[in-house]
Amino acid sequence: MTAAEKPNEKNILDFLLSKYIGKVNFCDIRDKSAGDNYINISSNTEPNVIFEKAKKFDIFHSVQEDSFSPDKSINLAAFMITNPQKFLEDPICSILNPNQETNVKINMIFEKDFFKLDEKYSILEDIEKAVMTHIKSGSLIYDVQSISDEFITNAIFHSTSIIEDRKEYIEQGKLGNIKLAVSEDELLISVTDPHGTLKPSKLFNRIHTCYTSEIADKINMGQGGAGIGSFLVHGMSSSYIIAVEENVKTIISSVLPLKMSNRKRLILPKNLHSLYVKEQANG
Repeated sequence: MTAAEKPNEKNILDFLLSKYIGKVNFCDIRDKSAGDNYINISSNTEPNVIFEKAKKFDIFHSVQEDSFSPDKSINLAAFMITNPQKFLEDPICSILNPNQETNVKINMIFEKDFFKLDEKYSILEDIEKAVMTHIKSGSLIYDVQSISDEFITNAIFHSTSIIEDRKEYIEQGKLGNIKLAVSEDELLISVTDPHGTLKPSKLFNRIHTCYTSEIADKINMGQGGAGIGSFLVHGMSSSYIIAVEENVKTIISSVLPLKMSNRKRLILPKNLHSLYVKEQANG
């Protein structure tokens, strides 16, 4: 896409509507009509409104026009809808470069498989060292570590909650993989687990409860997926992305702007994306 073809803030929606006409559908977030190929558009919408709708679907896309890089987020949503398998094969490039532009440089700054629960803290130390070469903001580095911590924990516990004895299951093999990558203006944190047991709608329901209830009450529920960690990650991110290939893998990702103050990032309207590919029946 050339500079002349890129939409400005005023005509971005019209541009993308014409680009994806016949491939995806757009609707307002408050419109009750929605489906697997809908992209919900809104502006400065409260998270509880978005999750009120998102909790009804495993495939869901919400893009806020006043978010960070809404054009990229709409392109990402359209790519996930029209090319789900390609997204699952390469989520890093799909998220940071959904238009597959040749001039976009993506630098993988950290990657690690994890096999044991007690590896988490050494991994977080290594992540801190890796991101310090690209990030100078102490608050952003702290948030990167916090999100990484939550994602690793999620891979270990939340996505394997159907296993009765988690400790026995943990000893059976690899728990997951964490990747961090940067583009010119964004940092991506992405964790994959080899299970694919997460239901996005159920997670969205827990996050919605956090936005509409007293957080302390949820914390007192203890272990079992109250949604507190995911709620906090969503608040720290500019985009929160979930992709599940049923019984194969779960990919959870967070995008953070690199060139933005901590205060502005936290109050920035958020984008939300989820993809769910059902297991193929044999025969």
